[in-house]
Amino acid sequence: CTGCDATGGKYTVSPLRLDKYEVTVGRFRAFVEAYTGPPKAGAGAHPKVTGSGWLADWNGNMSTDSAALESAMEFRPCKLLSVRTWTKEPGENEQKPANCLTWYEAFAFCAWDGGFLPTELDWQAAASGGAENRMYAWAGATLDIDHALYGACGNGVSATCDLSSILEVGSKPAGAGK
Repeated sequence: CTGCDATGGKYTVSPLRLDKYEVTVGRFRAFVEAYTGPPKAGAGAHPKVTGSGWLADWNGNMSTDSAALESAMEFRPCKLLSVRTWTKEPGENEQKPANCLTWYEAFAFCAWDGGFLPTELDWQAAASGGAENRMYAWAGATLDIDHALYGACGNGVSATCDLSSILEVGSKPAGAGK
């Protein structure tokens, strides 16, 4: 996919695959339970970006073991949302998107899961339906905005957010992207 970035510069994005759904609390919980410390240097590298893997300098930004990571997940303040989906014990949030993660935790999860964090350009290409450059990834001949999740709480209308308004991952199947 080729296009222009915000500054008018040209870019090319190689074909890539993204997970179909956001990472659920349950899937992130499996990572937390298996966690034994920061990834090895170089883990989670983007296959098309040289030197993009985990850097040992980042180790100080990660918990040292599973118990410490679980505690961080439970007690870290959420910056963008007033409600977190993580719970100490598995429960009814397991199919909701994991939120309130640090960038380092997201990177470590991707490395553990055998993948990598997409670049900003990867995200833009995916959001526009790849080479089709759609306005919205799910848009076809008609644009049905009801297929999308708006805002952090799913409906995008409410100024307040509570746990019940955060929709489960995959709950808008008609909004599937390319």
